[in-house]
Amino acid sequence: MELVLEGLDAGDTLLIEAASSEFKAGFEGLKGSVQDFQKVVADAGLKGLIEPYQALQKQLDAVDLDEVPETFSYEQEIKMLKKPSGDSPPETMISSIAMNHDINVNACKDAVIVIAQWLENFGQGLFTVGTQGIQIKPEFQQLVKVDNFALGMLSGDPKDILSNLAQIDRPQDEAGMADLKNHWKPLWDVDQKGEDANWQKYVNLIDGLGKNIAKAYEEAGKAIQNGKPSQEFQQEVPKQGAFAKLFGGLFKSKDSSKIDPKAVMGKDASDANGLLGLPFEKLSDLVVALLEM
Repeated sequence: MELVLEGLDAGDTLLIEAASSEFKAGFEGLKGSVQDFQKVVADAGLKGLIEPYQALQKQLDAVDLDEVPETFSYEQEIKMLKKPSGDSPPETMISSIAMNHDINVNACKDAVIVIAQWLENFGQGLFTVGTQGIQIKPEFQQLVKVDNFALGMLSGDPKDILSNLAQIDRPQDEAGMADLKNHWKPLWDVDQKGEDANWQKYVNLIDGLGKNIAKAYEEAGKAIQNGKPSQEFQQEVPKQGAFAKLFGGLFKSKDSSKIDPKAVMGKDASDANGLLGLPFEKLSDLVVALLEM
């Protein structure tokens, strides 16, 4: 693509012809990348990511590489650019697909970074954040009795959170509180002294997660909204010349293949259909896949 843009702005037809095979190989690489990520989002089961990638796949299927000339003709290129709306040249279509895919992946990465920072800051001792993504500590996991634990379940009053995760009725009296404290005892009473101060520290830890999840939700949504192409991609976009305006339009365009923050994040942090509502195992797999891209 860089060679094509350079050739068009410089009027160098030989440079454009030399890029023809590179262009087609690049398309195959893009197609593979989109399909790989489509499988990742399908496995995660998040509708807000599945639908945009179905749209991207549809756009890819519509690209006809036979229309990419082996030799360059200004007359042919002008005719292609004058085609009716919705029947764009393959060069333009592929550039738009590549741009949106790059933005989508970067936006998702930025969103999970926000979530990872929230866990790192407020979930110490319960979660780990590192090169392997986000993981739940075994000692916490074995006490979580709810099916398909999701981070969105950490929203609300700390005792409600702990009761729900333990699948115990919210304590209404001292006996109920004793049951709740006993369930979580391995995490708060590590010295086996049963001190109330240690229990309160544990409640405060859960409270910190609950009080800050809404902020993490909002910031993750903003990260998706403000998603931008990678630096390498931006460097390939011409700053001047006839095609600069074309690519400037691609940056600002809106279509169904771009991910929508609300569709990805859900209506709030506890929405089971949002990113924080994904079963933790699926969210963790999604994070690992994003780290590898």
